Amino acid sequence: MADLYYRDEQPDDLTPGQVDENMRRLNLQKLDVSLLSGYNAVIYKDKDGNITIMQISEDRLVGRLEGENIGGLTAGQVKTLLALGITDIADLDTELALKSDVGHTHSIGNITDLQTTLDSKSNTGHSHAIADVTDLQDALDEKAVQTDLDTAVGYFGGVKIVLKGTVTLVAGTGAVSYAGVTPTDKIRMWAQTGGANTGALYLDSIEDGVGFTIKSNNGADIAVVYYEVTRDIA
Repeated sequence: MADLYYRDEQPDDLTPGQVDENMRRLNLQKLDVSLLSGYNAVIYKDKDGNITIMQISEDRLVGRLEGENIGGLTAGQVKTLLALGITDIADLDTELALKSDVGHTHSIGNITDLQTTLDSKSNTGHSHAIADVTDLQDALDEKAVQTDLDTAVGYFGGVKIVLKGTVTLVAGTGAVSYAGVTPTDKIRMWAQTGGANTGALYLDSIEDGVGFTIKSNNGADIAVVYYEVTRDIA
């Protein structure tokens, strides 16, 4: 409410103008108390102190007038006051009508060029002939086939390695256990490490189904010997 002029706040009596101004200000602030009898009455005070009673047409307010007081609104109550329906916002219903529902689906025909794109793709789990793969046949022709490994005219001259490894000589002798060895197997060997006592290596013996022995002509030879057991392909 705007301030009034009071007698005790000035040395002289109120002037006629001050009395009239007090009446004008009081009339401005006079409330129509009949409006307070409804359930939707709200008292509003603006920044200049002017007070107005407003009637709300719908029961949407929380925190209505109780007696002579109206309580402050909570955050939840403010949200209630500001709640809007779709129809309260211009053109919102029209715009929403142009949108798709969440979780909607499309058929292939609804998507531009999707069918054409799918037609240019291969199915999952599809297969190809050799001729369908560029240069695959040429690459395969350069590889060995099983007959190259299994016949005497193959890349390995009809010989396959059945065992390979190393053995360390002790006093010029190295014994190798191999249950698959046969008397007709061929054994190749060479020293991987040398030294002052390195001698000439040779196959000393083959015991069928047991193993074989490699020896050096130098009884002090302790070289590490690499060996290969080869067998003719029948």
